[in-house]
Formats: sequence, structure tokens, C-alpha cells
Amino acid sequence: MIVEIEAFGYRTPAGNELNWPYAAYELDQLRETFADVAEILPKYRDLPVPDLITSTVKDPLAAHDRAIQTKDGGQFTAAYAQ
Repeated sequence: MIVEIEAFGYRTPAGNELNWPYAAYELDQLRETFADVAEILPKYRDLPVPDLITSTVKDPLAAHDRAIQTKDGGQFTAAYAQ
């Protein structure tokens, strides 16, 4: 997940500069990317990719969403550390 977030440039301009509209946009882009991956690759070595994505990124993405909604930089940084 960290690789994906950094690939989008999500943390640095959005979180560090407290650019909440941009952070919300990038979070939406990240969710769309995971949805695309789940659709394109529904199984990997007999493992359900959508379930793997949900089990690994659901909580961190929700934490980012809460931080963005409340415009809380500390919460955003803590969510990024997950």
C-alpha cells in the first residue's frame, strides 16, 4: 500500500501541505485503482484478490478518509503509518 500511495504522490503534497481537497481526490484515485485491480485480476494463485485488497487496505483507507474529513494532519500522518 505504501508503494501505491507514494506512486500517486499522495502523502507529500496532500498530507504534509494539508491540501485536503487534493488528499480526497488522491484517496478516491487510490480506491479506484484497487477496484480496477480487483476487477482485472479476480484471483491470484487461487486467492481472491478483492478479499486480499479489502483485508489489507480497508482500515488504512478508512483512517485516511476520517483524517481528510476532519482535516486532521496528525490523524493523517498516523493513518499513513499504518
